[in-house]
Amino acid sequence: MLEITDLDVAYGPLTILRGVSLVVARGEIVAVIGSNGAGKSTLLRAISGLTRVLRGSIALEGRRLERLRPEAVAALGVAHVPQGRQVIPDLSVEDNLRLGAWRLRSDGARVARLLAREYARFPRLAERRTQLAGSLSGGEQQMLVIARGLVMDPGFIMMDEPSLGLAPIAVDEIMETIRRLNEEGLTVLLVEQAAAYALAIADRGYVLKNGEVFLSGPAAQLRDDERVVHGYLGG
Repeated sequence: MLEITDLDVAYGPLTILRGVSLVVARGEIVAVIGSNGAGKSTLLRAISGLTRVLRGSIALEGRRLERLRPEAVAALGVAHVPQGRQVIPDLSVEDNLRLGAWRLRSDGARVARLLAREYARFPRLAERRTQLAGSLSGGEQQMLVIARGLVMDPGFIMMDEPSLGLAPIAVDEIMETIRRLNEEGLTVLLVEQAAAYALAIADRGYVLKNGEVFLSGPAAQLRDDERVVHGYLGG
């Protein structure tokens, strides 16, 4: 579904990604793990069109993305759930969700169905639909940004550090949500510093180190690799 080949990305004079190649098949969860500064978030921003690509290609089902604007990438059914629970704090839960459905705004009935679907998936959001997003707990805000991506009705979703700053019980809930979404047919590219959580639900994984692919393979194989165990799973 997604194929990245020999990707280089830079911010000014600093090259962040070097020769990165990666494949995500339809129906997979693919995890990208690595330490802070490895280039994980930059990879997702390049796919979304938020960061300029110096060299290489990004193709979604054969269509090249690397020169498209972010809104054009989103229109192809690519959802990007950013790092840091970027809700709009002074808008209600429902208004945040409606912004996620902006590209579908001409079809009010479809938007209503998608909102109802996400409220059924996340009952706590339904209970707080008129509440300001900034007043939600960290776990509820993470649910909101995931639901905001899902009301785009994407075929492919990228999630950037969904466990960041959450209590373990909230992380378990978010990871279970991602696993269920995949069971429903959604293809997921999951960026996570919490490697144990990511590799527990992923089909395959890539380890980024200093902007390059250091290791890749089936998630179970990576979980048992001594380099991953000692470098990313706490020994």
